[in-house]
Amino acid sequence: MFPKYDLNEKQIKGIANIVLHEQGTVAGYYAEASQIANRTDIKGNEYATGKRAVDTVTSRWYAKGELRYLAGTSDEKVIRIVKNVFCKGMRTLPRYIDEHDCMSDIKSVHNGTRSVKSDKSKWVRHQSVIRNRRDSTYIFYDFPGGYKTGVDPFGYIKKSNREKYGDFCIPYDRVEDILKKKTLYDIVKVAKFPERGYFKKGDKYKSLEDIQIGLGLIGYYKGAVDGIYGDKTKDAVKKLQMMFDLDVNGCFGNKCLEDSKSIKL
Repeated sequence: MFPKYDLNEKQIKGIANIVLHEQGTVAGYYAEASQIANRTDIKGNEYATGKRAVDTVTSRWYAKGELRYLAGTSDEKVIRIVKNVFCKGMRTLPRYIDEHDCMSDIKSVHNGTRSVKSDKSKWVRHQSVIRNRRDSTYIFYDFPGGYKTGVDPFGYIKKSNREKYGDFCIPYDRVEDILKKKTLYDIVKVAKFPERGYFKKGDKYKSLEDIQIGLGLIGYYKGAVDGIYGDKTKDAVKKLQMMFDLDVNGCFGNKCLEDSKSIKL
């Protein structure tokens, strides 16, 4: 789903040092690394190179970017997160997310004509518009880890990029577990089927998130990981069924589950 970068240790440690200085939580580290990757390759997979990643972090967009890149870091946790995001394709933000500001740099946040800057709980994903101190505006996406964590708000400029790439990303607290999986089956097998024995459009189950994650990792699903079996989930399941010459009904049942054993991640 997300391109994987071939980075050397110097590049990884340099990017990690910028990530470390920009954020202060695990959710924030993953989000920052994901946004750096997004800003590097948002124009296409051919931009997913180590040189372009370095060019991105040493640009003026990142405070003291060049100095921090050259200094690098020895923080193993942040280094591992950068490797997970860049080298293993585990982004925790959708690929179109390309903006964020610290709260002190934000001038206003509006839902239509209503100001909500002072109450982060009222910021609405894909609706609230953020204006920063440079008078640039962008659309709010989320606070990684939740609005109470103190993580910077992230967002995006172009609606067209959202339409192009979709809302799929990996929940940051699932990355380490997912990296242990070898096949699609290893991820989707933990989903608990309803009594009827299969999932269908209209279902809402927490365990559906595992199916969405698995289908997203193989490039079939582009929606949000929300546990809601909507049209995007149904269409992704249909692609899986067509791949194995199954009855193409868009319902995920035991046949889809068994055949998923042959799909390597």
